[in-house]
Amino acid sequence: MPITRNMCRRFLFAMFSLVLALPVFAQPRIATVIGNADYQQTGWRLENAANDARLMAQTLESIGFEVKLATNLTEEQMEDLFADHGQRLASAGPDAVGLLYFAGHGVQSQGNNYLIPVDARPQTEQDVWRQAPRLGEALQYVESAGNGVNFILLDACRNNPLPSASRSAGGSGLAEAPRSRGLLIAYSTEPGQTAADGANGNSPYTQALADVLPTPGLTVEQALRRVAYRVDTVTGSAQTPFFNSGLIGEFDICFNPAGCGGGAQPPQSQTPTPSEGGAGGSSRGVDQVQGPMSAIPFPVVTPELSSNVVTVAERCEAAQRGTDPGGIGDCIVLGNWMSLGYEGLATDPARGIALLDYTCKTGSIRGCNDLGRIYQVTDSSFNNIDEAIHYYRLACNGDYAEG
Repeated sequence: MPITRNMCRRFLFAMFSLVLALPVFAQPRIATVIGNADYQQTGWRLENAANDARLMAQTLESIGFEVKLATNLTEEQMEDLFADHGQRLASAGPDAVGLLYFAGHGVQSQGNNYLIPVDARPQTEQDVWRQAPRLGEALQYVESAGNGVNFILLDACRNNPLPSASRSAGGSGLAEAPRSRGLLIAYSTEPGQTAADGANGNSPYTQALADVLPTPGLTVEQALRRVAYRVDTVTGSAQTPFFNSGLIGEFDICFNPAGCGGGAQPPQSQTPTPSEGGAGGSSRGVDQVQGPMSAIPFPVVTPELSSNVVTVAERCEAAQRGTDPGGIGDCIVLGNWMSLGYEGLATDPARGIALLDYTCKTGSIRGCNDLGRIYQVTDSSFNNIDEAIHYYRLACNGDYAEG
């Protein structure tokens, strides 16, 4: 059969459609995962760091990363693996996405972060300088690779195991590294603080990463804010992760290869269960009393309500059903109105707070900020400064200026 011009058009159209159907992340995705647990120094052994590395490797493989996993590394092995990571990135080309994860002991000294190998036996900070590689060494290999997007995930500040006499200069936890173009560094807790190793096989931070990173539709910033919310919740605000981002560009970046879609609500089973008895008689977690968001009734549409209120309520309800992700902003507005009253709408602070808490959980830093503002109102029955600080901190960690 002779090939006609119409047949050529059909073939080209089919090929074009196939290209459009390819995943957003066509570039190589390179990951190196390290978990140090079996420390030779007495009293330094960690129960969960190697488990965390294995869980993270599985998670990253599920979202398209080519993963190299290594556990219980010596100083020389860690330095070799950092170099290998940089070489893999360079070989993958400038469009590659790189990710380096470390679980284990980490300490800071004079503003530098040191990732402790299992063969280290330091007694002083000077010993750390000689026996542990600096995070900066790994960053040098990443920067020299020349690719545009890199992530560093550190579940590495579980405690400072050095003798107390040597802690004064270094302090607990890790120091915040300066921002670098194209690099996002995520920490399991705030600068100078320590993180939990975990009691159920994995640390709270790595478990939250494993639960959240595969979620479709989330930008990396939304995903990490959601991770921070979960960890802060399950630890009773004893541990709040944060990240330092130097990512730039006109397009969103996401962990899931399906692409970014505005952060749709996760399934209810993935929503973290708030811990009870937070600091200062915490009232966080109104949804424990009210039930899931689907059980929170919206204002009844009546002639007394303005068309503006009705429109906002309908859009928020559509966001709850997953048919209009953009309606999250309307849920924030409605939560404020239900908490403080607006245009004849009966105030219902408990439900308004639960609605704002829902928006914060979905990754809206404005929702976190507004809930902090609600709790800050001094002439109300729901004033709670501890809760205000909690939600303002989440907003601040997400680079929301007002927070």
